[in-house]
Amino acid sequence: MQQVDVQIAVIYAVPVENVISVYKDYANQPMSFVDPIVQEAVKEVVSLQTAEDSVKKREAMKPAILKVTRERLNQIVKITDIVIVNVDLSDKLEHAIEAKMVQQQQAEQAKFSQLQAQTEAETAAIRAKGEANAITIRGEALKSNLELIQLQIVEKWDGHSPQTVVTSTGGSNILLPVNR
Repeated sequence: MQQVDVQIAVIYAVPVENVISVYKDYANQPMSFVDPIVQEAVKEVVSLQTAEDSVKKREAMKPAILKVTRERLNQIVKITDIVIVNVDLSDKLEHAIEAKMVQQQQAEQAKFSQLQAQTEAETAAIRAKGEANAITIRGEALKSNLELIQLQIVEKWDGHSPQTVVTSTGGSNILLPVNR
């Protein structure tokens, strides 16, 4: 059980047919009997909520408070509206709720990061698979058509002779400079 302090403002009107009886019976102070009824209605509705929900869902409580109040007043005074001005909790409870909300946000962030990493990994795997397929197709094309290698050499040639020549003697490669 936690203490919840709810401040409300009641907007009301006294129906014309009840003005005289309200003036006589309550010394023209209708709030003297309206206030306890409203307080009981607030207690009844708030008690059905957790402390956290009473803060988060304060506007959802308003119609229930209005309904209970109107039923109990029996049209002596017409309640036009009830405004929930403030819902206050103990500092300790407010800090606990805040910590819980921070933890929930961090958990949501972790889920999002995990989903993002998973999506990136799947994208990388698809990209790698596509590149592997392209290399395989290119390798098959080169294997079946050796003239394609000659064509690629000619296409990439910049018009200059090589500056070094690779020779192989007895299993080792030697780079020899080509001088003019």
